[in-house]
Amino acid sequence: MLQHVGAEIVFFIPIHDSHLPPGLQGLYLGGGYPEVHAERLAANTTMRQEIRAFIEQGRVVYAECGGFMYLTEGIRDIQGTLFPMVGVYPTVVRMLPRLKALGYAEVEVEKAIGPFSLGRARGHEFHYSELERQDFCGGPIETLYHVRKRPADVPRPEGYLYKQCLASYLHLHFGSNPEFAVSLVSAAWR
Repeated sequence: MLQHVGAEIVFFIPIHDSHLPPGLQGLYLGGGYPEVHAERLAANTTMRQEIRAFIEQGRVVYAECGGFMYLTEGIRDIQGTLFPMVGVYPTVVRMLPRLKALGYAEVEVEKAIGPFSLGRARGHEFHYSELERQDFCGGPIETLYHVRKRPADVPRPEGYLYKQCLASYLHLHFGSNPEFAVSLVSAAWR
């Protein structure tokens, strides 16, 4: 979908590559299993610093699930070992011995900011972790949207925004609201 609306995709691997590819206009940090590679991700300090600098410069970044976990202060494994990550979001992700969330959800934007004006979209959650602190909103970090698994559910805040970096546990399906992909690519090219 991102390519369809004009993005040129440039791949890099935060475990192996020591630098971001030159000339990037935006970053998409997708899902995955960073906890499996936490030691190697933590060891790649140059990449972590470059991603943090990219975000601090106000560049457009979208991170979901594993990408979100990578942008926190660190990942704490089941044994309690803490592996430092990028450090943009002031919380640690704690791995759990059992599934924390699984299923489809609907996102509704509470406030549209910059390139992130979703309206409504659908997505999916699947993770074995939780945030150690969820009270980091306010100040420079705010939430943009609410999530519900069922229409009758009480909406919970998600979509953590810091500067132009939006991160969440949800894997959004861009096909459920193609305007998100359009606005994301447009904002990265400004």
